[in-house]
Amino acid sequence: MNTKGKTYVTLWLCSMLIGLSILLVSQSRAREVLRISTSAQVYDAYLRDAIPAFEEQAGIQVDVFISSSVSSLGRLMNGMCDLATTVEGLTFRYGEYGYLEIPFCKDPLIVIAHPTVEIDSLTEQQVQGIFSGATKKWKELGGPDERIILVVPGNTSAAYKNFDRQAMRGRRIHYDFMSYLSTMAVKAVQRVPYTVSFIGQGAVAGQPGLKTFKISGRAPDDPKYPYHQVFSFAVEGNPVGFSKAFIDFTFSEEGQAIIRKRNMTPVPLSAY
Repeated sequence: MNTKGKTYVTLWLCSMLIGLSILLVSQSRAREVLRISTSAQVYDAYLRDAIPAFEEQAGIQVDVFISSSVSSLGRLMNGMCDLATTVEGLTFRYGEYGYLEIPFCKDPLIVIAHPTVEIDSLTEQQVQGIFSGATKKWKELGGPDERIILVVPGNTSAAYKNFDRQAMRGRRIHYDFMSYLSTMAVKAVQRVPYTVSFIGQGAVAGQPGLKTFKISGRAPDDPKYPYHQVFSFAVEGNPVGFSKAFIDFTFSEEGQAIIRKRNMTPVPLSAY
C-alpha cells in the first residue's frame, strides 16, 4: 500500500474512533437521566423548585412528564419512568406487584375564590352547599349578590377525588366548568370574578389574585384544618440509583426547605 493509501486508512480509522467515542459519550450522557412522571399539583408545589436544585447538586438530568396521579402510576408500571409521584396513594394491588410508596409531604387542600368574593371563612356545611350546587349565590353566605361560579379540577385528578372524599362525604360535586389538570382551575379562578374552586395549597403558594378561605375558622396552617393531601413517591422495589438520589435529596435539609417554603409540612422518612 502506498503512502497515500495508508494516509486514507489512518484518517478513516481516526474518524471511526472519534465517531465511536462520541457515540459512547452520548450513550453515557443519555443514561445520566432520571425520568419522573408527576401530577400537576406535585410539580407546581414541589418539583418545579426541587428539580433544578437537584440537577445542580447531583449533576443528574431530570426529564419530567406532567399529567395526573393515575397517569403517573400507569407510566411507572409500563416502564415509561423511573420514579412517579402520587397524591392518591397506592392501592393494595400496587404492593402485590412490588411497588413501594414513600410519603414525603402533607399539603392542605384549600378552597379558593376570586378576590371579588368578600368572605373570609366558610363552615364545612357551607362548603358542601357550594359544591353540591345547593347554594346558588354568594349573598346566601354573606357575600355579594352574585351567582357562584364553580370551577373544579378534572374528576380523574387527585385533588377532585380527595376533596370529594374529605369535604363532600357522599354529596355529588356540581360544577360550571371542569379543567383537565387541577392547576388549570386555578388560572380560571384568578381571571373570572365570583368563581370558586379547590386545590392543594402548595401549588398556589405566593400566587396573586386568589382568596383562600378559612374552614370553620381554621386557616390551612392550623393542625386541625379539616382537609389535606399527602404527596408520595412511587417506585418499583426499593429505590436505587438516580431514583434513590432524588428521594434522598427530598429528605435532605435543602429538599425539606423547599417543602416548607410552599407552606407545606414535610413527612418524616419511613424505612424502606
